[in-house]
Amino acid sequence: MVSLDKYSNYITTDAGKTQFGQLPALCFIEGSNLDFNYKACVPDNQKGKTILLLGDSHAAEFSAALKKEYKNDTVLQVTAAGCPAIIDSVGSSPCVNLMNYAFNKLIPSRKIDAIIVASDWYNFHTYNDINKGIEKTQLYLQKFTPNVYFITQTKHFKPTVYRLLQIHGKTADINSLRERDTEETYNDMRTLSSIDHIKFFDLYNYGCQGKQCVFVKDNTVPMFFDDNHYNYEWTREIVHDVIAKNI
Repeated sequence: MVSLDKYSNYITTDAGKTQFGQLPALCFIEGSNLDFNYKACVPDNQKGKTILLLGDSHAAEFSAALKKEYKNDTVLQVTAAGCPAIIDSVGSSPCVNLMNYAFNKLIPSRKIDAIIVASDWYNFHTYNDINKGIEKTQLYLQKFTPNVYFITQTKHFKPTVYRLLQIHGKTADINSLRERDTEETYNDMRTLSSIDHIKFFDLYNYGCQGKQCVFVKDNTVPMFFDDNHYNYEWTREIVHDVIAKNI
C-alpha cells in the first residue's frame, strides 16, 4: 500500500501539472500562478473542430485527456481556481476576471463547436445560486453553439481516496465513506437535467454499477489522487467512453 503514497504530492509533479494544463503552458491559474498564457491556451490558429474547456480545477483535470483524444482538433482551455464557471460568477478576482474574458470576449469572437463546463459546484454555493447560474449560462452559451455540456458535482472524501484505500485495501468499496454534503448539490443539478436545453455529463456515480463501486483502475491507480480530483488514467477513460461519444 506504500506505493499509493506517491499520490500525496501528485499535483506538484510535472505529470500532475501536465494533466491540469499547467505545463507546457499555464492554462490553469491558481494560487500565485496567475500568468495565464493566452497565446498557448486560446490560440488563434484553430484546426478541425474546436472544443472549449471552461471552469476550475474540475475542468482543468480533463485538459491532457481531452488534448490526447482530440489531437487532430483544437482544445481551448480557460480554467482558474476560485470561482464557478457561470455568468456573473462570484469568487476570487483572478478567476472571475478570466471567466468574464471567456464569456464576454473569447466565446463571442470564435467559432466553437462544443463547450465543456465544470466546477466544484458545492464549494461555491454560499455566494452563488448555482442552479440559476447554470441555467443562465446555458441560455447564453447556446447563442454560440448548441453543444454545451456541464459536468456534474464530483464526490468528496475525507481523508483522501488513496489514504482510504491504504486503510481499507485497494479493492475496497469506499463509496459509503464519501462526504454527504456534496450529494445535495448533485441532486439539485439532477433536477436541471429535466430542462431540455441543459446537457450534463453525469459523473457523480462514475465507477459504480448499482450499489457496487470501483475506486482503483488496473489494481494500481486510485480514482482520485486527492479527495475529489480524478487521476489522469481515469480522465482518459471518461473522455473516451463518455465525452467523446457526445462531442
